[in-house]
Amino acid sequence: VAKESADVIILDDNFTTIVNVAKWGRTIYINIQKFVQFQLTVNVVALMINFLSACISGSGLLTVVQLLWVNLIMDTLGALALATEPPNEGLMDRPPVRRDVSFITKAMWRNIIGHSVYQLAVLLVLNYNGKQLLRLTGSDATAILKTFIFNAFVFCQMKLANIRKKLIMNPLSTSVYFVNPSGAIKNAPGRKKKEVFNEINSREIEKITFLRGMFDSWIFVGVMVSTVIFQVIIVQFLGTFASTVPLSWEMWLLSILIGAVSMPVAIVLKCIPVERENAKHHNGYDLLPSGPELA
Repeated sequence: VAKESADVIILDDNFTTIVNVAKWGRTIYINIQKFVQFQLTVNVVALMINFLSACISGSGLLTVVQLLWVNLIMDTLGALALATEPPNEGLMDRPPVRRDVSFITKAMWRNIIGHSVYQLAVLLVLNYNGKQLLRLTGSDATAILKTFIFNAFVFCQMKLANIRKKLIMNPLSTSVYFVNPSGAIKNAPGRKKKEVFNEINSREIEKITFLRGMFDSWIFVGVMVSTVIFQVIIVQFLGTFASTVPLSWEMWLLSILIGAVSMPVAIVLKCIPVERENAKHHNGYDLLPSGPELA
């Protein structure tokens, strides 16, 4: 009866298992948040760019095969990259997530809207003024421009996936302390002294250190490399299938540059404050003010 009524059953008679359960639960929760935010951004941009271009010019900017390709690499490889992140020690320093809190936080909406606006603006400008900006002439100018836009869109999502890994996975709050009514301060359970430095480093992630810990997850690095290889193949060698034409190395570098601009865009978005719900009391103890919200 006790097992049927329990939410968690300890099979190894070790209470430290509860800490591991909480850690993995938070990891899964945050990983799902990362993937949902990433997917919403990709699909919002793809839907809006095709809708707007169809309303203005009568034809979609991205073809059906290109949309299927983007969803294929982003749904499969993107999920593998973002949803397989291991637990982080700093996760246990954050307050627990209440059941009545929205899964998609205000910080997530801020990031989704901000990156969507940037990508839509760049792609629309390229669509209607790309030939003049890129100085494209000749009979194949339209095909080159559409291929370049498709390539830039894919690289924007790759840089976005990198930002999601660095800005959402890692904890951005300072350590959690509880203050009892007598004024004594009790540290959060399981905290180690080495986490003082981890705390400082984690707060830097909120600012500009996107590349720190880049090679912590080899799955993530492998997925990014595989995506680049697949993108080169479909653009340079599968033009008949994907409605693309081979691009010059200058066009490839410019596509990567457009995607890389997502990083400073993320910095600007981080400067936009979002309203947070105050944490509730926990067993008579008050939570001291913590760092910025997970974003």
